[in-house]
Amino acid sequence: MLVISTLAIIALAGYFAWFAVTASTAHETVQAGLLCCLSLLAALEHFFLAIPFRDSRLWQWALGEPTERKEI
Repeated sequence: MLVISTLAIIALAGYFAWFAVTASTAHETVQAGLLCCLSLLAALEHFFLAIPFRDSRLWQWALGEPTERKEI
């Protein structure tokens, strides 16, 4: 189901990209371009949902090296 929804989102982004290229006014071009970018971000989010990884690794870069506490 995730593959089908990702492909549908990519198809929708393709439609918005085609509409942005063939638009007659600048307003329609910007509107379709923004919708295309949002659709591609949604497809990227679906792709990240399909990648198996531990959620603790997501924030490991911010925590740094574990250090020992010295008690006084």
